[in-house]
Amino acid sequence: MRAYRAGDDIEGFVEYYSESYRLRWESMATWKSIPPALRDSFVKSVNEMAVVRKNSLKKIKNWRDKMLVEVLKLNRSCC
Repeated sequence: MRAYRAGDDIEGFVEYYSESYRLRWESMATWKSIPPALRDSFVKSVNEMAVVRKNSLKKIKNWRDKMLVEVLKLNRSCC
């Protein structure tokens, strides 16, 4: 569903993002594990996000769950 929304439909997603994904998949084809430098960079980047710095994991999960319920409610009233 995320890909459908990102591309305005699945055909659009494939058209807009296929080259980007191809480049990612090719670069990952030789990975046997996550390179340490990538792992460190990824962890650091996420931990520097304001939402992560300012909120507990429990609070973030509760917000996510609340928003998912709201999306489900919208979906039922949509069509």
